[in-house]
Amino acid sequence: MTNYEKLTIFSIISIGFILGFAGSIFPNQKDLLIWASSTSFQIQRLHIFFFNLIAGGTTILWFTKKEINFSKSTWLYLITSFIYALSAFLNLYTISLISGILLIVIVERVRIKYFGIFPNAFFDYKVSVGKKFHLASILCLSIGIFLAQLTILNNYFIKIISPDILPLNYFYLGFSFPLSLIIFSIIYNLIDSNSTTSLRLQKEVGFWLVNLGVIIFFVFIIFKIVIGELVCASILIIYIFFTFYLFIKNSQYLENKKFLLSGLLFLTITSITGVLMIYLQFSYPDTQSYQVLKSFLLQIHGYLALYGWSLSGLIVIIRKLYVNNIFKNNTNIIIHWFLLTLLVPFGIFNYWFALLAAFLFTVYFWKVLVK
Repeated sequence: MTNYEKLTIFSIISIGFILGFAGSIFPNQKDLLIWASSTSFQIQRLHIFFFNLIAGGTTILWFTKKEINFSKSTWLYLITSFIYALSAFLNLYTISLISGILLIVIVERVRIKYFGIFPNAFFDYKVSVGKKFHLASILCLSIGIFLAQLTILNNYFIKIISPDILPLNYFYLGFSFPLSLIIFSIIYNLIDSNSTTSLRLQKEVGFWLVNLGVIIFFVFIIFKIVIGELVCASILIIYIFFTFYLFIKNSQYLENKKFLLSGLLFLTITSITGVLMIYLQFSYPDTQSYQVLKSFLLQIHGYLALYGWSLSGLIVIIRKLYVNNIFKNNTNIIIHWFLLTLLVPFGIFNYWFALLAAFLFTVYFWKVLVK
């Protein structure tokens, strides 16, 4: 990836980081999970789109095609996803539908070229778990866009199902899964390639546990089955600890392994905040004082997921830290944690801390990605 292309990714993610504070700074901005009317412009949507759909999706395609520089189709995806994000933000859903179709075509062409039409690899025990996660990542990207397309078509055009049952923002959150899956692909590739039968079985169980768990979890969210959400979220936390254990025990020494371990820690805390939100929703659904705490946890959850876990993986992919390239892990990891565990929480409540967090993030991210 050239410095110009890194600068493009840097700009998109940095803008997304700043826009994430919109709910705290700008008036009339709702939490992401509240369904937006056709007359409201929810900046929080851009926060999700810029990182997951644009930067994340572009990086996944670039990584899959093993490109040195972005190809024309990769640039086309980036530009089209940007158009999709802006049109969805401005509630111009006809443009969203058209650009979404093009995105699906681009992603599916890559998937079919590198993995075939049918995802047979999922059921082939000879195929490595890392490759299965990679396939799941690309398939999840195209399915996520497709489901968002169907929801836009239903909620704003044909209106067969009530928008209260299928809030569009739920499906936008699904754009975060592809990047998580590609990071797991790298982690499982680093786990000892000369696997014993027992380790191979453990990795297979891990693959199916996370994928089926996320699908079932998403169904529970749609149907608002809170106890099911709580059970699934708890199981996914166990899976993260399981992956943490496998990664530490079975992967060979790699200096940059610390960056992925840091990412897994971010993911662990993200999952815990998710469980706390579900618990508050289940135990105190109508208590106003807890709604403030839930709103705070929601924003912390989003920042840790995107700019903790996912950003760690994105940096590993772009800088190719899954091989032993020279990289100052310790200092960068400390700064990363300082930003997300101290400055961001204060920034949610205070305008000046938000500005400071945004400034330091851009400096930090420039250093680790572009410089």
